[in-house]
Amino acid sequence: MPEQLPKWQAIGTEPTIELQTNGWQPGMKPSAQHMNWLFNRAYKCLEDLQNNKADLTALSTLSQTVSIIENQLSNEPPVQSTLVRGEQTLTTEHDSTARVTAFEGDTIVNLAPLFDSGLWVKNPAATITIDSPNKITMVTTGPYETYLVKVSVKPNTPYFLGVIAVGDGVLVDWGEYDLSGNVIGTVKPNNSSFTTSSNAASIQINLSNTKAGTFTYENVTLVEGTEPKTFVANIQGITNPTIDNPTTGDSLTFLGTFHKGDVVSEDKGQYFKIKAVEEMILDGSLPWVHSNVGTDYKIASVNLGINGVAGSEKVVKYNGKILPIVGSDWTKGDEVQLWTTSNVSTLYISALNTDTGFGPNYVPTADEWKAYFLGWRMYDANATVPPQNGGNLPQYNGATGQIKGWAKMDYTTPYGWRGSTGTLTLPTVRNDLQGWQPYKLVFDLASPVKEPVQAINTVLKLSKGDNALQVSEGRIVREVVKAYYDGNTKTSYINARNTSLASASWTSIKTDNILQVYADGEPVEWFIGHQTVNGEPYAYAAIEFKVDETIQFSIDYEPLYTFGVTAPTNPITIEYQSNLASVVNQNVEDIVELKEDVAVIQRDMVIKGEGLNWLNGTLLNGFTGYVRFAKDSNNYVHIAMSVKTPTVPSINTLICRLPDGFLPYDTTVIPLAREDGSIQPGVLAFKYLKGVVCQSNSGFVADKSLYGYVMYKAN
Repeated sequence: MPEQLPKWQAIGTEPTIELQTNGWQPGMKPSAQHMNWLFNRAYKCLEDLQNNKADLTALSTLSQTVSIIENQLSNEPPVQSTLVRGEQTLTTEHDSTARVTAFEGDTIVNLAPLFDSGLWVKNPAATITIDSPNKITMVTTGPYETYLVKVSVKPNTPYFLGVIAVGDGVLVDWGEYDLSGNVIGTVKPNNSSFTTSSNAASIQINLSNTKAGTFTYENVTLVEGTEPKTFVANIQGITNPTIDNPTTGDSLTFLGTFHKGDVVSEDKGQYFKIKAVEEMILDGSLPWVHSNVGTDYKIASVNLGINGVAGSEKVVKYNGKILPIVGSDWTKGDEVQLWTTSNVSTLYISALNTDTGFGPNYVPTADEWKAYFLGWRMYDANATVPPQNGGNLPQYNGATGQIKGWAKMDYTTPYGWRGSTGTLTLPTVRNDLQGWQPYKLVFDLASPVKEPVQAINTVLKLSKGDNALQVSEGRIVREVVKAYYDGNTKTSYINARNTSLASASWTSIKTDNILQVYADGEPVEWFIGHQTVNGEPYAYAAIEFKVDETIQFSIDYEPLYTFGVTAPTNPITIEYQSNLASVVNQNVEDIVELKEDVAVIQRDMVIKGEGLNWLNGTLLNGFTGYVRFAKDSNNYVHIAMSVKTPTVPSINTLICRLPDGFLPYDTTVIPLAREDGSIQPGVLAFKYLKGVVCQSNSGFVADKSLYGYVMYKAN
């Protein structure tokens, strides 16, 4: 309730300006009319304030709003947030974009092989079922029906063994052996660590039992150190770390594998990696040469072309076995050594004759070594034509009457090779069976190098309010696949694992979750289904018609067994703008940087393009100017263009066709600039239409030239 006003209706007489200025002086007697005027004015002012109270409230609200706007227009520093593996909620005050500011790699080395590697040995009385590469079920009729494997270790080194073992009477232990195979010391228990003896050469892991029953063993992990590590297969870095934002439908993925010591940072929209560790696939594409011959093994070597740290090398064999570094001298197969001279490293590998198929007296050629590292085993084809499962292949020794043959290796079979795959022609293509993987090398670089990181999106879109972010790893991105057409169902399939007829459509890694199908780089809608084959789940994509065989299909998918692809990701630090002014300023900076990049690229195009064989494209649909393209020695395509048209073109208008061999793996944006330097919506190097097309017509003005340059990896 408002206060009662002190009314004073007598108007009185306003004092003179002199009296209002100087005030009452000593000895003066205030006039009654002057006092009436003063009290009346005070009453009127109070009445006005009370009658207009709502306006004062509005004024206060307006003042608060102005204060909020002032805060939003102040240039605040970006907010940083560290995201961990899994799901989390990030709340923002505005629509914004996030950039990754810090990410470090990691490496886990698990010396224990997978159960399907062919390296485990069982007690004849036990019944073993391999449920998955990392899990078995063992049924026993008595105690100590052991499933075991021997693993090479280093002396005087701490190790930790961990196994998930379930069953009444289950037993897991391990013991040391010296170079001669003699037992050292006492048996050690599961889920514990200890330091190997000074003469230790190997550890035997025993999965056993104290009485009859059914037992399961899962995720056998043997790692250096005193603490357990997350289970992985052999050696894994962090592969394709990803941040998903289902709230906006956006994602950011770093492509590649990031090992311990690798550090990712961002500079002007481009991500870079300080790479401390090199990972290489050791297949037949490398320049292998024959090096030496041992009693039951041979040695091959390859010049790596880079400088590595001797003693840091770790090599994974085709069956997942991690090979030890050779001691003082070569004495057996399945050993490695990295040797550096003149800042260039050479890798040496000893391979058993039973693996290569090279007989004791045979000296293989460089191309025959390459065939071995492509996944083929030599054999005497005169003794077995064609090879069939059921025994060891006879080795080729170069003797009279022998014929060279080759069969695909497959470590999931009893004898390590696949029947009915024989050929008399020296293989030059990689073994495509999933029971073989190429050798892999991981080693420390003598000096870290800085290199760009390819990413699917460089920023992550955030929406105002809550963003349900998900951090993961191991996603396979844009893998090229073939579609298999089933004439009976009139349906095209990708990854149809229920029939060997569709093996060409299978993904390189088993998957139970296909995320997206692409046709010539463009996302398309296919039905995604889930089935089981041989007790193992898989995902497939299907569409009810026969697809064009000239279209290149690719997919994004998640591996069925992530542990065979990646280590768990480390935390990822992102930053985003906290208020409106910061968001606007960041957008302005991005535009300025883009203009600078265009100018630098155009300058470099002129400076560096002199050594390229530039070809002139044929302009179509009324475009004038030029579109030039060239390919460098690294299979990168360069496109430089300056075009205009008398009328504004329609969207998807073809500007120029690109020949085969110059098309991108995926749709590529070509940024454009006008003569005044303003950035305009780009055109596309579009694989599906086999040329350069308009992405948007808003950037075109009749008879005004647009300039652009782009570089991308050729498909």
